[in-house]
Amino acid sequence: MEITVSRQALEAAAALLLGAGAGAFYDILRVIRRRLPLKIVTAACDLIFSLAAFAALFLLGMTLGGGRARALLCVLAVLGGALYFLVLSRPALYFMEGIADLMGLPAALLLNFAKKIADLLKKLFIFALGWYIFKERIVMTGARRSRRRLRRED
Repeated sequence: MEITVSRQALEAAAALLLGAGAGAFYDILRVIRRRLPLKIVTAACDLIFSLAAFAALFLLGMTLGGGRARALLCVLAVLGGALYFLVLSRPALYFMEGIADLMGLPAALLLNFAKKIADLLKKLFIFALGWYIFKERIVMTGARRSRRRLRRED
């Protein structure tokens, strides 16, 4: 079975775009890893990227490759990723960091609001618990007084 030149060009362009898309996805995960510098987050981001890249290459081979995994598609995908990192990575990373900053502002405000609500609930709970203990002591004290009176009368 022969592959036409236009089909080969379509597969090559798709592989290059897949590599560039994988590079952009890696930059998104890079922003997450920079914001949360924990080993578990780094490992999770690396695992997610590896699985996504493998699945994308597999789907590319199964759809446009006609069910055949070609080494040329993998090479072109790596080349597309390299071109992305050479040409578009810095501006895209700058843009993604700005988006993360904008998303972080409402998150910080929401976190601050949640802390204030938690403090308020804590104060209310402590007040209610203190009131209950105080009320319980008054009842207990009153009960003890009435028992003492009964004993004295006997």
